[in-house]
Amino acid sequence: MKIYNKKSLSLLELLIGIALLGIIVLTLTSIDLFSHTHLMTSIRIPILQNEATYALEHMSKWISQAIGSVSDPTPTINVANIAGDRAIQFTLDSNGNGLRDAADTRMAYRWTGLAGATPYQLLYCPSCTLPACANCNPPWNAAEIIARSVIYFGNPVPPGPVGPIVPVDNFIPVQLQICNDITNPGTCGTVNNPAVTMSINIKMPSVSTH
Repeated sequence: MKIYNKKSLSLLELLIGIALLGIIVLTLTSIDLFSHTHLMTSIRIPILQNEATYALEHMSKWISQAIGSVSDPTPTINVANIAGDRAIQFTLDSNGNGLRDAADTRMAYRWTGLAGATPYQLLYCPSCTLPACANCNPPWNAAEIIARSVIYFGNPVPPGPVGPIVPVDNFIPVQLQICNDITNPGTCGTVNNPAVTMSINIKMPSVSTH
């Protein structure tokens, strides 16, 4: 008579096997999730950096061509709000003659703030009229958007306090913070919703004595 040695798993061995398999599956899932999150973050951040860089270079280019006049009460750089929105207004030396005259153009940048129909946008107006550039050509609701999802536009933080842009010495310090998903502003700067903060000191333009 042949005797067969039949081997089987005990309940304890089965439970240990299931537990080990679960640990392996959870580990692989965590690694995959981490890799996906890291990949998405590494893709999003350069996009946000490019947008912020473009906006700051755009402002620096035009503001550096502004012109002021000691005989004109309109300031060279005006940081007064436009309809309650934080803004930078200036007069461009359009003809390049170094004088503020009738040929020059009033221009502005306007941040639509945290409320309204189109919040978190930084707009550019190539031609506006006084007082306070309330009227833009094209109209503000059709103006060029040079940056979207701008969660902050104002004085650099630090060193300055949170708030409007204030000229310092011969420069205008400007800080932008752009968030990937502006629908969740409270999560800006987290792994799943990266944000980019960039600052620039824009050199103040010349002032004519005429």
